[in-house]
Amino acid sequence: MNVGIDEERGEFIYHHCYAPTNPHGGDKPEVPYIITKAHLGTKHASIHVKLPTNEPITVIGFNPEERLLTIHVSRSIGNEYSPQACATKLIGSGNATNVAHNWHWRGGWHRVVIYGDYRKELEEFAKLLGLKVLHEDL
Repeated sequence: MNVGIDEERGEFIYHHCYAPTNPHGGDKPEVPYIITKAHLGTKHASIHVKLPTNEPITVIGFNPEERLLTIHVSRSIGNEYSPQACATKLIGSGNATNVAHNWHWRGGWHRVVIYGDYRKELEEFAKLLGLKVLHEDL
């Protein structure tokens, strides 16, 4: 997942070449999806998943060399379907200015998005493993 940041609108675009069709995991129902092209047609079979909106999401990056976990929380507000870049694009709303200023490039360009606000659980996880935590949105 790549992240685009629009500070003026306070929005993020989370790009996914491949996204789960059951983003809540387990035996939860699948969400609508289509098989399509991506990257202006250079990727001939990709998946556009209509991800759930109006829910909190946690975005996680990890830098093993620095033993650093990067975290920001936003709210899913929409999906974008276009041939540019990855097929699945989730739009999030949050503190884009702080994330842009605190973005840790070595935390990875490809981050993981999970549904829910798992900030506290990730802090506990990092503490158990002796990892540092950077809250990019705070």
